[in-house]
Amino acid sequence: MPWRRARHVPKFRMFLVALLAGAPALARAQDSFAREADFLTGRPLLSVLGSGLGREPVSLTLEFSCPGSEVWSIDLRGATFPDGAPITLDLGGAGSGWHEVRLLTVDRPDADWLRLGVDEASFRLALARARGFDAAPGASVAVLQIGRDLGIAVGLDSLAREIGHLAHDCTAQRRAEGRGITPLARFAR
Repeated sequence: MPWRRARHVPKFRMFLVALLAGAPALARAQDSFAREADFLTGRPLLSVLGSGLGREPVSLTLEFSCPGSEVWSIDLRGATFPDGAPITLDLGGAGSGWHEVRLLTVDRPDADWLRLGVDEASFRLALARARGFDAAPGASVAVLQIGRDLGIAVGLDSLAREIGHLAHDCTAQRRAEGRGITPLARFAR
């Protein structure tokens, strides 16, 4: 079934804002980041465990791969995702409002796995807007919502910091590959 994207659902947005009014502290308390290498390619990954949102919160894991030139791949795992549910990725909070990140593709390799193609320029713009308006550090969150009952929230400041580290790791990986050091060759040493 084709995936649908929700533009703005006013009643749901009001519910989400009310739910997240106290979520920055919750998101910071639950956020867990791990930088690792993809076991097949050796490329850097950022694995994020954030706060579950919805009627029955579950532990969802986001995996950020190296940013591309225009599209960034984010994998979401940890639940059985409903067919055809609207999906949104918003950055912000009560002080800055919500800034939508444009999703270019949504693939479903498995029932409990979504792969999102995120417009990198849209992500950067939403991040700049969200971080530019909130006066209090840690007041903004990134919210990935699937339908009404499933989602994940991550503290935006810590996510931005970890994405910066991922970008650094990706640049180092590209330089190593340019010098002829393949991911498997590094492990053979």
